[in-house]
Order: sequence, then C-alpha cells, then structure tokens
Amino acid sequence: MALGFHKSLFGYNCEEVTEYVHKTISSNQEIQNSLNKKIKDAEQKISELNSEIDSINNEKAEITKQLEFYQAKYEEIKVLSENIGKLYLVAQTNANAIIDAAEKSKEAANSEIANSIAVIDSTNESLNDMKVRINELTADFCAKVDELNNSLIKTKAIIDSADVDATTGKQEYETVFESLTK
Repeated sequence: MALGFHKSLFGYNCEEVTEYVHKTISSNQEIQNSLNKKIKDAEQKISELNSEIDSINNEKAEITKQLEFYQAKYEEIKVLSENIGKLYLVAQTNANAIIDAAEKSKEAANSEIANSIAVIDSTNESLNDMKVRINELTADFCAKVDELNNSLIKTKAIIDSADVDATTGKQEYETVFESLTK
C-alpha cells in the first residue's frame, strides 16, 4: 500500500486521493500561511532592525563627530599640557635662580650688616671713651674753675683786707700827720 491508498478498479481510490490531496493542500496552506506570517514577521523585524541600524548609524555618526571633536580637544589639551609643563619647568628654573640670587643677596646683606654692626660697636666704644674723657676734662676744668674762684675770693678778701688796712693806715697816718702838724 503506497501512501495508505486502497486500490480500486481504475487505480487508487479517488476519494482517498482527493481527501489526501485536500489534507496535503490544507496542511501545505497552513504551513505556507505560517511561513508567510513568519516571513512578514521577519520582514517587519528586518524593517525594525534596519530602522534601528539607521538610528544606530546616525548615533554612530554623531558619536564619531563627538569623538573627532574630543580627539581634537584632546590634542589641543595635550599640546597645552606640554606647553604648561615647559612653562612650569621654565618657571621652576627661574624661581630657583631667583632663590639663589636672593640667598646671595641675603648673604651680602648679612655681611654688610655685620660690618655695620662692627662699625657701630667701634663708634659706640669711641663715643663712650670720648664721654669718659670729656667727663674727666670737665671734672678737671670744674676743679680748676673752682680753684680759680677760691683763689679770686681769697685775693678779693686779701684786697678787701688790704683796703681796710690801707684805710686804717691812712686814717692812722692822717691822725699822726694831723697830730704832728698841729
């Protein structure tokens, strides 16, 4: 029995063959409908995926533009940072040179200050010596002036005394002369 048909006088049973063909057509139609539905779903999915691919391509283009922009900015920043690094090194070198010069100036100033302090100390000693010497001279001068004053006072007393003695002597002389001449 081929395909499960019964044989009849003129070959296979027509009803069974017709029924088989209808079942096969119906089954094939269902399969075809199912496959057509799957094709439509797949085409719709393909269309959605193509839209998504277009959207992703647009996003990719935007991201590529942004990437190019940021890469350009990166290069600018890289060049800028290199320049800043160079400027930093130059500034650091200049700062070190300034610090060295300041240290040398400080040492020179400290040396000058030490010399000036030595001169001040020497001058102060000289002034103190002069003060002592002037005080000694002043004391000697005052003593000499006091001595001279005392001498003048004594001389005045002697003169006053001599004047009194002269006046007394004159009076005595006049008295004696008068007594003689009378």
